Amino acid sequence: MSIEHSPEHQPLPPEDDPFSLEFITRHAKELTLRDGFHVPTLFAIGSASALAGELEEMPDTHFARVRLMHCTGQFLGERDALGALQQVIFITEAWMHVFPRDAETGRPERDSSRIEVLCIARLTLPEEGQDLVLLQMLRDETGDLVDLQDYELGDESGEERADSPLLRAFASGYRTARARRNN
Repeated sequence: MSIEHSPEHQPLPPEDDPFSLEFITRHAKELTLRDGFHVPTLFAIGSASALAGELEEMPDTHFARVRLMHCTGQFLGERDALGALQQVIFITEAWMHVFPRDAETGRPERDSSRIEVLCIARLTLPEEGQDLVLLQMLRDETGDLVDLQDYELGDESGEERADSPLLRAFASGYRTARARRNN
């Protein structure tokens, strides 16, 4: 994982703020369309500084990915690298399948009706609100990425729900380690 430090985060309009969901989404789209892929990327923004890093090798299982994020948060929390954690943003490509509430769930990569998405998830703290931007990755017959389209997620009531165990794991690791360090 490569990590870059930035000075204290200053409030800017969302379209110009490099740590806003809007700014990060716009730039993630540009990079993905240019390169045809997006390396998993983590942004951690705190009261004292902000970090951005690419996670070049993500584990294969969900449990291992949660563990990686927890350990990454713990590593940074032990160093109090950010001050009080304010938000965490994670960008990754994923397979996704949508199923009715009463349907059996399975692994998306085994579902023939799955879609490929660019997922941009944000956890804001201390309230632990979560946001999720999904962009369906459309490829041509040769497999080249040709477009990214907004993908709306919601249930029958139209209510959107976002829940990222990876972001919660990072935040938990960071806050626990930081609290231990400062006590």
